Amino acid sequence: MNKCVYWMKSAKASLNILKLNSIMTFMKVHFEEIHPDFYRCLNELNSSLTHKDLRLAAFLKMRLTNKEIALLLSISLAGAKKAIQRLRKKLFLKKDDNLRKIIGLF
Repeated sequence: MNKCVYWMKSAKASLNILKLNSIMTFMKVHFEEIHPDFYRCLNELNSSLTHKDLRLAAFLKMRLTNKEIALLLSISLAGAKKAIQRLRKKLFLKKDDNLRKIIGLF
């Protein structure tokens, strides 16, 4: 591949990542304004939740679909479903508990 083409593709990818990061930061700030105790309540359930777990929980609180979550996180639909399963496990939920409904209560 031509070095210039490679550099342009790399620069475009970096710009897309920067745009996504600024969008995510914007969303987080406004989410915290609307739901000020959300992250605190989740951390009370499990203090070892990661930044990614909290971000995923916020997406579920915003009622995003698995497909929308996958697009925002630049992962596959299967990856989004697996992340949701891991979050369910970290929140000590049973298989028949509705994660989205429980997240909605916070």
